[in-house]
Amino acid sequence: MPASISNEHKIDDAKKVIQQLKRELNISRISIETASNNLKKYCEKEAVNDPMLNKLPQSSNPFRERKK
Repeated sequence: MPASISNEHKIDDAKKVIQQLKRELNISRISIETASNNLKKYCEKEAVNDPMLNKLPQSSNPFRERKK
């Protein structure tokens, strides 16, 4: 492989990295503390709808044993 082709690949790779970094620069960021507090609030709010946390009424349980 000639040196010019190798250099072209390096330049193309560098351009791709720069483009990716420019995209990431525009991403809004929040602190980990804020993100974890938001996640905690969401989980607490949605817990009432979670069948793994709340027992399902027997009449609406699709996994209940059927009468024979």
